[in-house]
Amino acid sequence: MRRTALATSALVGLVVAVIAAGTAAGSPYSLGPDIKVSGPSTLNGCPFGGSPDFAAAYNNTEVEPQVAVNPLNPAEITGVSQQDRWPDGGARGLTSWMSSNGATSWSKLADVPWSACQGGPERFGRVTDPWVSYDKAGNLYFIGQPIDSAALGISAISVTSWNGTSWRAPQILIEDRGDRGISNDKVSFRGYPMISRTTNGGATWSTPVPMRNSNTYFQGNQIAVGPDGTLYNVTANLFTGAVATAQTVYMGVMRSQDAGLHWSAPSKIATIRTAQLFVPDDHFPIRAEDYLPDIAVDPTNGDIYVVWSDGLGTPIDKVVMAKSTDGGRHWSGPTVVATGGPFVQSYNHSIEVTEDGTVVLTYWDDRNNVLGDSIATTDVWLRHSHNGASTWEPEQHLYGPFNQYTAPISYFAPGVPRGLFLGDYMGLETITGDDVINFFTSTISDGADVHSIRANHP
Repeated sequence: MRRTALATSALVGLVVAVIAAGTAAGSPYSLGPDIKVSGPSTLNGCPFGGSPDFAAAYNNTEVEPQVAVNPLNPAEITGVSQQDRWPDGGARGLTSWMSSNGATSWSKLADVPWSACQGGPERFGRVTDPWVSYDKAGNLYFIGQPIDSAALGISAISVTSWNGTSWRAPQILIEDRGDRGISNDKVSFRGYPMISRTTNGGATWSTPVPMRNSNTYFQGNQIAVGPDGTLYNVTANLFTGAVATAQTVYMGVMRSQDAGLHWSAPSKIATIRTAQLFVPDDHFPIRAEDYLPDIAVDPTNGDIYVVWSDGLGTPIDKVVMAKSTDGGRHWSGPTVVATGGPFVQSYNHSIEVTEDGTVVLTYWDDRNNVLGDSIATTDVWLRHSHNGASTWEPEQHLYGPFNQYTAPISYFAPGVPRGLFLGDYMGLETITGDDVINFFTSTISDGADVHSIRANHP
């Protein structure tokens, strides 16, 4: 179970902690119904957050979802996403939902005042990067990054926690200004990750400190907790100093054996060779989870799994996986774990190890796309393994097809598209045993909705 649990101490900032687990017998997953989680936006028409370049956000658009399961009550599942994405970055708000019946149905929770549109400080015209986590005691945390605009003149990391009936007022852990040339998130030229800890269920948080005082740019940080309490932070090292070479652009893992107080230097998994994602019909770019990694740890033996999307020296990105059996010091791979064919792109990957030890992998691909039909056909797939990813059970079709052309477009500037955007990550968590919850975004005719599909293993 990749339960985002922050062990004895909760950790937050640019990183969230996750636990993974266990082994089971081979047979297909039984896929439950597709449940539409999101509804109409309550933020349409909000006057805050516009820019000279983009005066309007994408109404009724939920992107970049994440999900977490209460380890003490697996019927309680909480999901979050961006709400009403802006073309040049961030969203009007962050939305949350909760299920009390194991993802049979969902209810929208009251908004957290992250941004001006949600009743927060007017200096925060937007907010981005939602994440949700339970710790092992069942405390629930919701993390966001309030910003002033796409220019990131002001950027903060903020966290709230659940009091049993509603979200508490968010606490700002760190706030920085872009005119200093640094910031506390992936917008930074010197993007080292920061960490803050709570030992009292989110009532108070420690002063954020750098995990490593190094002149590097780490992105996509995510913490997993090993069975012995070791913390593993997976990160994409995008350059060192001002240098980006095969030696300085790599996937790495840092370790902490004292609950996040001190961290090792990153051990290199592999050079990152991610290619640009695109729609095969016209090569329109896709912005998605490519070099951003996902991580899971087997709690029975400590094996670590990391997945990302990589071209491996080719122009076609595919989901790849690396594995460590010695605490992240040495790695096998990366090897391609997505199927579909030699010219099929795959991305938006999630990795999970269940309570019973089954390795579960989900990803998107374009294998069913038909060139020239003006539809960017996209499908979501699920694979699982019962022997530590040595072999895989037959792949299963989880969702789709849907037309990615109708996704919101992320722009560098007016007329300069960064790509079709449904999120830099999707959600996958163990519910109980080998059962998992899939939490993802799909397009509709005028926006994007969040969906959930429960997958039960016999």
